[in-house]
Amino acid sequence: MYKRTLLTLFAFSIVLIAANSYLSSSSAVAQFFSPLPTPSNPNEPIQPTPTPILTEEAEVALRYFSETYSVPPEQVRVGQAAVISLPVTGRTIWQANVEDYAGKQSVIVTIDLDSGSIVDGEAVRQAEQEAHVKKYGKLEPELHEHLQAVQESELTTVTIWFNVDIEKIRSEVIARYPDAKLYGFQPSDETDSALYEKIYQEMVAAEQQAYKEHAAAIVSELQKSGAEILYVDQFAPVLEAKLTKQMILDIAANDAVTNIYLSSVLQPLLDTTGPTGRFPVVWRRGITGSNIKVAVIEAEGIYFDHDYLPNGTYCFTN
Repeated sequence: MYKRTLLTLFAFSIVLIAANSYLSSSSAVAQFFSPLPTPSNPNEPIQPTPTPILTEEAEVALRYFSETYSVPPEQVRVGQAAVISLPVTGRTIWQANVEDYAGKQSVIVTIDLDSGSIVDGEAVRQAEQEAHVKKYGKLEPELHEHLQAVQESELTTVTIWFNVDIEKIRSEVIARYPDAKLYGFQPSDETDSALYEKIYQEMVAAEQQAYKEHAAAIVSELQKSGAEILYVDQFAPVLEAKLTKQMILDIAANDAVTNIYLSSVLQPLLDTTGPTGRFPVVWRRGITGSNIKVAVIEAEGIYFDHDYLPNGTYCFTN
């Protein structure tokens, strides 16, 4: 027994030495790599993150906040900023959330990049919206430009969105269950899951019925002018049709219609997600996510009739 144990320990030591020699070789190391950069000197001390240099706009925003709310500049921080182009009015603005470190005050500061002055962000956006409606009406800009070049008899495939008062529909359904203990349209910790499932299904059915009725009125109007209806969605207030230029302008005058878009074929772009997220590194190790159940948190419900979600089910918990 004693000799067998010694032989086992000796063999194990040989394996460790061989493994260490193998891993030390360049050919073995080449099989194990990380896509993340490795420091050239592992013993080099970690350097502190450099203090970011504020842009001119950030300095203006910080100074404005400090003076307006009487907060020392060193106690103010500027959050993530964005530059927003407003094409119709031709303005470009800079916006960022500015707050004090104590979290007592927080405001969105907007700066007009042409004048460098602070402006009312809401007023600027409202002016853009009004100018957009005045120029394009209910048509998206791409469709508007497309119609400038087409012949009167030429057919254009468009997507038409129409108005349905979803909140009213849901409120009417919820009113039937005064003891449901809901939080708005969503279940609370006190809501019975079976009851909410019943309420939810009734809301979905009521919404679908409303979509069907509203769509029928628009489809009827379009068909009278000879339009070709391609698709009517049962889960959203939208339909697709082939219309002439005049048909598009006529249906845009319908009060029930909210927006009209030039239809296009969307191409999947998820083929770049894997390499960008460096997933192949994990896939090569045999970890693919196959046979793993995925949970989705979705307030508005999930369309399980979709080809990619054939076996989905709801799970309600209190």
